[in-house]
Amino acid sequence: MIALDRSPHMLRRARPAAAARGATELLLGDDDALPLATGSVDAAVSSLVLCSVARPAETLAEVARVLRPGGALRLLKHVRARRPALAAAQRAASPAWSWLADGCRLDRDTESAVAEAGFVVEERRRFTLGVPHVAIWARSPR
Repeated sequence: MIALDRSPHMLRRARPAAAARGATELLLGDDDALPLATGSVDAAVSSLVLCSVARPAETLAEVARVLRPGGALRLLKHVRARRPALAAAQRAASPAWSWLADGCRLDRDTESAVAEAGFVVEERRRFTLGVPHVAIWARSPR
């Protein structure tokens, strides 16, 4: 297992838990230039990350690049609400929230971004934990 983060501080904090859970490598890396070989990864798991990256389409393209053909993508994300009133509230709160939460956007349409990146979405489950979330199971487009 490889864990990747853009923050040296978060990697330092993750070291004890990673060692206890068998992570073989903790990598410092950028989401749109992953330090991994093309097709070298069997599965990618991302939890509450795509809301914070500057360019989600480029990040998803990088994930697709490093996944082997048919590789698994598992995502857990908070997402833009379907109800217009809640979506408007998320849009209004997003600039302040982004400033407070390291670039996190409350109003991203992650479900569409995954499909537009060419991933084959096998399953999607929407649920609410205060704000709308989605769990997505997908396969590499290659």
